[in-house]
Amino acid sequence: MKKITLILALCMGYATMAMAQSKYEQYYQNLPIEIEHVQPITFPDTTVNLKVYLKQLPGFKMGDLCTEAIQRGLDELSAAGGGHFVIPRGTWVTGPIVLRNNVDLHLMKGAVIQMTSDRREYIKPDKKGNIPSKCRPGISGKKVRNVAITGEGCLDSQSVMYGKVPAGIAARC
Repeated sequence: MKKITLILALCMGYATMAMAQSKYEQYYQNLPIEIEHVQPITFPDTTVNLKVYLKQLPGFKMGDLCTEAIQRGLDELSAAGGGHFVIPRGTWVTGPIVLRNNVDLHLMKGAVIQMTSDRREYIKPDKKGNIPSKCRPGISGKKVRNVAITGEGCLDSQSVMYGKVPAGIAARC
């Protein structure tokens, strides 16, 4: 009886694995060229909550910018090998943030990352004091691998506040 149970369990496991692998197989059929199949993203089991980093901001209260806390959390989690950076329920106002390698930015249900309406946050001068010719995006990543934004929360760019952007400004931002 134990052998039959073990055999059935192995067969079911194999069938489940085969179904998962073939879930997207249809999208690779009849293409004009052969392309590499996309592999599922996986992250280390490490989980860090934004609240850990907010405690490091003296006098922080809801509505204050938490860019520094979010960025430090993403940076440190990536440096430690990666994992899940959790944004808890609430509205968290931030300036531009940069995604890092091997990090899942996970927004819990009811969590909102709201980009600040302070336009100066998006055009900060470089180390030499030069004003950039382009605005920084709210969320970016350069040459990053294995990143994701997941969860049931929301990203709020506050784009409605700008209304219709004049052509000259639209070219810069």
